[in-house]
Amino acid sequence: YAVGWGLYGAGAQYARKPEDPEPGRCRRTDGKKWRCSREAYGESKYCDRHMHRGKNRSRKPVEP
Repeated sequence: YAVGWGLYGAGAQYARKPEDPEPGRCRRTDGKKWRCSREAYGESKYCDRHMHRGKNRSRKPVEP
């Protein structure tokens, strides 16, 4: 039997995301302490600089 998990099960404490302390600010981080200081673009989470960072860029097709 498991001891110390409480009434909610193993992953319950990770279910809710913490509230953003600065809602209008770009959400781009380095995973440590740094966070982009620019204003978020419209309803997006990111500023115009970081908006398209995660998208795949088109590559030149490889000839066989």
